[in-house]
Amino acid sequence: MYRLDLDLLLQYQLAEALGKGQSTVSETLTLNNLPEDIRSATRTNANLPKLILIDAAKMESDFAMRKMIIVNIY
Repeated sequence: MYRLDLDLLLQYQLAEALGKGQSTVSETLTLNNLPEDIRSATRTNANLPKLILIDAAKMESDFAMRKMIIVNIY
């Protein structure tokens, strides 16, 4: 079985290994900027587009992230 050592891969290498674009990997990794409670709450919410989460994750404050997500849920 092939195992990736994620700690040693650069984004472009990870993208290549996954068969995805480097921008897709970069955007997905950006989601780690979201506070844990938001990540947990939105993991199973199919009504919230990934793009909204990515845009929220790029914001500077937790307050701004939460506001953007709440506005887009309702």
